Amino acid sequence: MCIQEHLLHDIKYTNYVQVTILKFSGGIGINMRRMGAAAIDYVIVTLGFIFGLIIIIVVIYKGGYVSTNQRLGLMLSVGNIIPISYNFICDYFFSGLTIGKFIMKIRIKRGIRNDNFHFAVKHTLVKQLFLMLGWINIVIYNYNYYRMPYDKWLEITIEKF
Repeated sequence: MCIQEHLLHDIKYTNYVQVTILKFSGGIGINMRRMGAAAIDYVIVTLGFIFGLIIIIVVIYKGGYVSTNQRLGLMLSVGNIIPISYNFICDYFFSGLTIGKFIMKIRIKRGIRNDNFHFAVKHTLVKQLFLMLGWINIVIYNYNYYRMPYDKWLEITIEKF
């Protein structure tokens, strides 16, 4: 093996080792960043849900008598409007960059076929469905090789920025 081939072999091996090291050690990996971003967004959405419920409770008791069924329906609808609007606004106006993803320095890369509005609607609804599962998402995420089940359907990949 001549010197050039030897150097080329060393460069390829070094790049492979560097990529492997970046994947498995040395700081927070992309998978842990995504889980951290999801946890931050989960806390934000939960606080928004609680804030919405507090507003509704204050409005209901200031407004007079409301039946129990009306109270419960109003609480659930307003409590779900806040997380849905948060996810939709982040998907539509900020290309999927939520507060959690911004803090963890990751972003979603969408497939070619996804236009902005349809992607935002689909991603918001599916994300809301999985948000209702709560912390079971961690099990699904780890079992599915660090991908959410809807990533393939929506052609989503996660990358650092």
